[in-house]
Amino acid sequence: MRALAALAVASLLVAGCGSSPEDKAESTVSDLASALKDKDGKKACGLLTEDGQAAVALPLITNGTPKGSNDPCIGGVNGLSRTVADALPEDQKFTDVDVSGDAATVLTDDGKYELEERDGDWKVSSVGPLEAALGKGQGAADDPQCIEAPDLPGC
Repeated sequence: MRALAALAVASLLVAGCGSSPEDKAESTVSDLASALKDKDGKKACGLLTEDGQAAVALPLITNGTPKGSNDPCIGGVNGLSRTVADALPEDQKFTDVDVSGDAATVLTDDGKYELEERDGDWKVSSVGPLEAALGKGQGAADDPQCIEAPDLPGC
């Protein structure tokens, strides 16, 4: 009986190793969203291409206080403002995944992610939902309403 149970567990583990490219792309997007929500700069930036890091580093630094790293991406994610982190989706629902060679587009209920396959791993090169969330905080530091009431929507 134990041998059957061990075989069942082993077969489930092996089945998980054969995930489709679409499943892996979805997983990468989920992992990135979780890392951003948790303000885990090292994990989040490791899931981004160089272009993806460059696209989010400046807005992240603009909308937060870089923390714990000289790397602009990692420090920016670590220092995400509460407003931006709260604007990120809790649970994403995937609506479409299109994989074409080493490129993928993942559509979720909160936006579109572009990915590239690098050395067998998917990396996010364009993060539409993050850019939208960051846009909510842009300019807030100069807005008198936000200085007086930082919890207002958009601040």
